Amino acid sequence: IYGRVRGGRNSNGDGYASLGTGLGDNLYAIEGGNVGIGTTSPNALLTIEGPNNGNSQDYAQLYIKGTGTYPLDMVGIVLDSAGSNQSHIRFSNNGTAKFQLRYNDGNTANDKLQFYSFTQADDILCLDGATGHIGIGTSTPSAKLDVQGTILVNNEIQFVDGNMRIFRSANDMRFRTGGSDKVTIDSDGNVGIGVTGPDNKLHVHETSTASGKWEVAKFEGD
Repeated sequence: IYGRVRGGRNSNGDGYASLGTGLGDNLYAIEGGNVGIGTTSPNALLTIEGPNNGNSQDYAQLYIKGTGTYPLDMVGIVLDSAGSNQSHIRFSNNGTAKFQLRYNDGNTANDKLQFYSFTQADDILCLDGATGHIGIGTSTPSAKLDVQGTILVNNEIQFVDGNMRIFRSANDMRFRTGGSDKVTIDSDGNVGIGVTGPDNKLHVHETSTASGKWEVAKFEGD
């Protein structure tokens, strides 16, 4: 048998129609509108299950491919909720919900895309469409990047380019402007201004000026 179409009632008494090859049911639709691919027990409008045959190349996945050129041929998935209803993509493991990427959250004025952790029972990332702000650890970001919590930087923070940055050198923290290191705080707590190897709590170094004078501090008052 290479292909077949059949229908009837399953063991639950639901009417069904199936399309298959060989002796299996590849496409299975039951009374009520649910459709299964690779399963005869679809629990949603579309349920896809992999064959579980030990072949690493067989995945339960949806593959969409465009064959034309932009902009006449585009591919994608559109989630369009009605009214204040939420639209989301959920990630589960063995039937347990883990993460959810959702839009709207039941409020039409809430123009936000949020990444929710079921383990943390909270949003861990929020993109606010109304303001363009991004929040980590907060669903109400008040700046372009609003982080509620501790930030771990493994190497450096750059401003525009490498000429202005805060970075780590061995166990020292350095502040660079104009392409050279201006301030260094070493692991002993010594602070160097104009020197990268301070040997006192405050070590200030200034090169000779054209007048032969060194000015390392200036105090003014009105």
